Amino acid sequence: MPKQTEDGKENPAPTTGPVFPRMLTLEQVQKVLNAKGSLVYSLVRSGELPAGQFGGRGVWRVRESDLTAYIDAAFAGRGAAKAKKTRAGAAVGAERAKSGPAR
Repeated sequence: MPKQTEDGKENPAPTTGPVFPRMLTLEQVQKVLNAKGSLVYSLVRSGELPAGQFGGRGVWRVRESDLTAYIDAAFAGRGAAKAKKTRAGAAVGAERAKSGPAR
C-alpha cells in the first residue's frame, strides 16, 4: 500500500522483485519506425534488431531499449555517412578550384 509523505503526496510502494524492460510487439515497432511490417520482421530475422518469441503463439517482442539502440545507431551511421560525403564533396570542389574554371 502506498504511503503518504508529510506534504500529502503518495510515494509508490517499493518494488521487491526485478524490474523488467518494456516489451513491444512488432506492430508497435512498425508504428514507431513508420515502416512496413515486412521490414520490421526482416530486421528481427536478420538479428539487426534483437527480439524474442514469447507465449504459446510465439509472438515476437522487442525490448524498448533495443529499439532505442537501433534508432540511435541508424542516426549515428547516417551522420557519419553524411560527414564523409561532405568531406568528399569539399575535396572535389577544392580540386576543381585548383584546375581553374570549367570551359
